[in-house]
Amino acid sequence: MNQAVLCTAVAGIRSGSEIRGDSKFAGMAYGMSWMGGFLVVALFSIAISRLLAGTDQLVTGWLINSVAILVVGIMYMAGAAIFGDRPMFLLGACFTVLNAAGLIAGAQAFISIFAIGGPILFLAAGILALVRRRASSPGAK
Repeated sequence: MNQAVLCTAVAGIRSGSEIRGDSKFAGMAYGMSWMGGFLVVALFSIAISRLLAGTDQLVTGWLINSVAILVVGIMYMAGAAIFGDRPMFLLGACFTVLNAAGLIAGAQAFISIFAIGGPILFLAAGILALVRRRASSPGAK
């Protein structure tokens, strides 16, 4: 785990070494927000596990994962606002809707909803990004 954190930190520092000004700060703040958000998810996970010690693990996992997906949705939408990326906002909004559907459906269906819906969302976002990139490339016309 420590090696993963170290490698991620080194990669992040190196990737932003040529960027200056407001963009550098925005990227750094956004990255640190992801770290802060998931630090809180980890602490919430510990607290909810202790609070629901006698409860079915499926229910505990359902609640913990819904909070993690909440952070993901919010961070995608915040990143879209920072970087002016509309498809990123759409992906965050879709994850938020998927999360709400999973919460409404209950603990039993939550994992199935994400096992099917999550990859579909990422695949759709990837296809959209590819189509947009090809449409904007100089030789596309």
